[in-house]
Amino acid sequence: MIGDHCQKPYPCDYQDRCKTLLPKKNVTSYDILPYIGKNKKVVEYCKENGIEDLQKFPAKFFKDRKGYAPGYHKIIQDAHRSNKSWFSPGLKEIFKEGKAVVNGWLQIPNSFTAELMANQNWDSLTLDMQHGIIDYPNAVGMLQAISTTNVVPLARVNWNEPGQIMKILDAGAYGIICPMVSNRKEAEHFVQACMYPPKGYRSYGPIRGLVYGGPDYADEANNEILKFAMIETKESLDNLDDIMQTPGLDGIYIGPADLSLAIGEKPSFDKPEG
Repeated sequence: MIGDHCQKPYPCDYQDRCKTLLPKKNVTSYDILPYIGKNKKVVEYCKENGIEDLQKFPAKFFKDRKGYAPGYHKIIQDAHRSNKSWFSPGLKEIFKEGKAVVNGWLQIPNSFTAELMANQNWDSLTLDMQHGIIDYPNAVGMLQAISTTNVVPLARVNWNEPGQIMKILDAGAYGIICPMVSNRKEAEHFVQACMYPPKGYRSYGPIRGLVYGGPDYADEANNEILKFAMIETKESLDNLDDIMQTPGLDGIYIGPADLSLAIGEKPSFDKPEG
């Protein structure tokens, strides 16, 4: 949408992001401008030039100001952060529609590789802190790199341990994949670690989550944070229905290698004969 109005070659690398940030429906500039940081210059420009259709909003607005077209995209990005409905690309909404989410996997502790991956149009990216070589300082830098895009940052922690779960959420992860969840009690323990009281016991201190998610982070976090329990033990298979009925759990994630071992097979992934 917006990217189509930039002069080619594009003056910056935001064109795909602009297209995905805006809803896929007809809106006017006056509908959307309140969410664009309430930028007075943009409002004045639209009124002065009789612009009501956002799709006609020109990059010329910023070219008139020393050619700094990327500034326009910065306003869109600010809008993306300033309103919760704009913040999230809506993974939960995608799931509700019965559609698939395409998730990338990060095991290398490097913010540049995270940034490169984040610019490949994944729906989400998961930091593997269980079997990857990513520690907490690495994770923070990688989350910062991912947050320059519209990709949802997730993390797989290395155990169902509240302190670790809370800390990576505070750093800005917007979903947790928790390994080795074998029964309903463990699932509840995991979910509650992701949620503020009264639904959970997460300690408040989103040192970066607040910056990334916005001032209403605490109000929205319980509903926005995605929670996936990994099914990878024989006990979890026996308790699968009970686990999936855990309040607040968004889904399950199959751990094929550990699950293979648990049922007496060699560790593997997809088995055609299965």
